[in-house]
Amino acid sequence: MVNQQGPPVSPSVVDNESQLANPAAVFCEEQGGEIKMYEEEAGVAGYCVFEDGRICEEWALFRDGKCNAPE
Repeated sequence: MVNQQGPPVSPSVVDNESQLANPAAVFCEEQGGEIKMYEEEAGVAGYCVFEDGRICEEWALFRDGKCNAPE
């Protein structure tokens, strides 16, 4: 469940060449979305947010092409 009460958590910025970009986040952006990180009971989760209002869990979108909205 997404914590709607607090602001999204800022994703880590990749700032040196020794780190690799998150492939799910890159895929989201290639599809026209923007990554937003949210605090959940189990920790922080990334969602791909599209201008049309869809919110998709980033790894489900990357792996399976499925848009699993937050509960």
